[in-house]
Amino acid sequence: MRLGWTRPGAVKYLSVTNSCMERKETVVRTSFLLCLMSMWIGLACRPGMAQVDPDIDARLERRRHLFQDADLPYRLFIPDDYSSAQEYPLILFLHGAVWRGNDNVTHLDNEFAVFWVQDEVQSVQPCFVLLPQCPANQTWEVVSGQVQDFSPAPMLEMVMDLLDSLLREFSIDTDRINCAGKSMGGQGVYGLISRYPDRFAACIPVAGPPVYRDAAEIGSIPLWILHAKDDPTVPISASQEMVRLLEQEGSPFIYTHCNAALADCEPIPPDSMNQIIAAGAAHIISIFDTATHQIEPKVVRTYGLAKWLLSQNKAQSDVTSATSIPKGVIGASYPNPFNSSTVLHYSLTQSVRVEADIYNVTGECIGELLSEKQDAGVHSLQWGGRDRAGNSLPTGMYFCLIQANQSFSVYKLFLIR
Repeated sequence: MRLGWTRPGAVKYLSVTNSCMERKETVVRTSFLLCLMSMWIGLACRPGMAQVDPDIDARLERRRHLFQDADLPYRLFIPDDYSSAQEYPLILFLHGAVWRGNDNVTHLDNEFAVFWVQDEVQSVQPCFVLLPQCPANQTWEVVSGQVQDFSPAPMLEMVMDLLDSLLREFSIDTDRINCAGKSMGGQGVYGLISRYPDRFAACIPVAGPPVYRDAAEIGSIPLWILHAKDDPTVPISASQEMVRLLEQEGSPFIYTHCNAALADCEPIPPDSMNQIIAAGAAHIISIFDTATHQIEPKVVRTYGLAKWLLSQNKAQSDVTSATSIPKGVIGASYPNPFNSSTVLHYSLTQSVRVEADIYNVTGECIGELLSEKQDAGVHSLQWGGRDRAGNSLPTGMYFCLIQANQSFSVYKLFLIR
């Protein structure tokens, strides 16, 4: 049998959430006060006076931004050899509660914040790094969980006004503005993409209580969520519930670390991560097998994090929902690469018998997925990376051949273990 393939599209699907993701709405939908209380507990972990690397301090301009009679201290990294003749990405970082203040220094005593200034990141792609400091009596976001009508968030409004001022001052690519944040800052990241969904190319919320009006709207933005499995301050169930909602809206995630479907917490190897990033994976989650809220060291050592974020471009993004699959689409699968399951979408112009089989790279048929008559319309088919005997298959390339009468479509699938 001759095998060819059509190019898989970046189409999302409605999936069944990973079994480890228990629905705990009371955690995600808890009141703003309780979320803040949980983050304030982190004050006990604050390492005393700020210990800032002098070299990092020197590379970051000290600035202040005035907005509606309020003053916001911030630090700004300008790429080495900056030229106004080209446009640069920008990474906005929102710190957690323990780094609040007005000294324009304390928030630099944060490995995750200054990570973006390091040569290893700037060598991937020179970019601006914006590090505002939230005042001691304020929070980035003022609501949590799902909300229908957002109350004003003065600090986020000030941050966005600051961002707009930098766009006027420097040559910054508006299609490559990214955000990241931890704890209170992670909550702020969710607030930014919920309030300003058209402004960001991609974001990285770490151990932060989610904020959203519509999960489908958030799902249109590439996200890499990171959290500790046994976080005592902001429970992992907060991130798990956000992932569950996004997957329900057609935004499946790739799990880089703990994944109940694979029964282990070993990270995906670098070569596989490179394939995932090159394939344009839009939604990734990393759950670390640890019981601490202070996961910055693990976050900055997560392979591919900077490369993934700096590869995002809003103008080239094709993050869509399963609900928007057009009739007539052929050869669409997502996620691909995958490490839990992937869903293949296809359409039929008439009622016909459909056969779907899985092949390995040697051309051997190793599994049968479907053999039945189906009506005209759009259909989907899920494959969990197993052969006909139910055995888990190793990392590699596989093909799914779907035949309908004399027509066929071949899906090229990358399985990551």
